[in-house]
Amino acid sequence: MLSITCTIKGISPYSQSRKHDAEKLKDEGYDAYDIRTWKEHCHTNGDGESIVIPGHAIHQMLVVGARKGRLKPKAAASAREGLAGRLETGIALLDDAKTDMKLSEAVLVPINAHSNGDRKDRQRVTRRYPVWSPGWTATFTTLLLDESLRKEDLEDALKWGGLVCGLGRFRPECLGTNGRFVTATIKSAELAIDDLARKAA
Repeated sequence: MLSITCTIKGISPYSQSRKHDAEKLKDEGYDAYDIRTWKEHCHTNGDGESIVIPGHAIHQMLVVGARKGRLKPKAAASAREGLAGRLETGIALLDDAKTDMKLSEAVLVPINAHSNGDRKDRQRVTRRYPVWSPGWTATFTTLLLDESLRKEDLEDALKWGGLVCGLGRFRPECLGTNGRFVTATIKSAELAIDDLARKAA
């Protein structure tokens, strides 16, 4: 089994919008609540300071990159769809992506958002989210469970995923401009299933 470790570097801002359920204070208005809790939208690891990117978001990005990217000149749509399907079921991310972003370095950005998330809704409200500047990095490891998948397949999916899908809030997949990235490094190594068992022990 092939284990592939990738490091990506952001070429546009990165933002998170984790749904949270922080309690409101007594008599606290919505704006005051939003201003007080905007950092609750972040995904952090156990230390509460280091930002992580959920593994399922990385997985989704890779599938979209395979489906929408031009993996080869004039690649047939059926070939792209076939690779996307194999990436959906044939890879595993056992952990979230670790980043160099910190909760304390996040910048509050207010946006004029649709009140219910529907673009057709004309009613707008101010919502506040954390943003980090371009240059952020993230590292994750993917296991290729499907033996028909090659390192080059993941490289192509990652390359196009960084451009046509992106990561986080207001990413290109959602007609946004945040979360675009390029591949900084990609390394592969053979890994046996027994090695996973030993690591878990």
